[in-house]
Amino acid sequence: MRSSRLVTGIAAVTVGLAAGWMARGWFGSIAPEAEDRRALGTAAPADRVPRPLPRVSPNKPTAPAEPSAALQLVRKMIGSKPGETSALETFTVDQFAAYLERHQRAAPSLLAVWNLTKDQAVLREALEKFPGDPAVVLQAFQHLNLPDEEKLSLAARLEQEHPQIAGALHKFMIRVITRRLQLTTTTLQAVLT
Repeated sequence: MRSSRLVTGIAAVTVGLAAGWMARGWFGSIAPEAEDRRALGTAAPADRVPRPLPRVSPNKPTAPAEPSAALQLVRKMIGSKPGETSALETFTVDQFAAYLERHQRAAPSLLAVWNLTKDQAVLREALEKFPGDPAVVLQAFQHLNLPDEEKLSLAARLEQEHPQIAGALHKFMIRVITRRLQLTTTTLQAVLT
């Protein structure tokens, strides 16, 4: 048994080395020489003389178009300095009423508006309309102060409808709790000793 593993290992190493030598050209090049390639008109890129680039005339500058309201808003958000009120802090749900109606107040649109406004009423609406949507449930767990009974029922529904997501969430939470317990234990040991 042991000798067959040894023979298999040696054979695998030998095949790997042979493949490496062949790939690197250690057994000689089978490609035609540079002179032969030039004669055939199939010179390798290193054998070719680069062609000069064509001259391009510069375009005449045109007057910039007036930036759209969305572009102005993005520029305002990017340009805000620490301590200033960001444009993100000035959003209200009313500004997105047309957007929500156009998208039929679907879960992704409600979550997008919630992410911009942080209005918990929008997140609660999303949770009421789409209690089985994993993205809504995860945001609600994280940002809404829900009673324990409601959290348990949402977790049970998530496990039924999306077992893989629920399993990944459980694994993540176990890792987080384990890490926190380890840090607490380390801290207590340092304090007590």
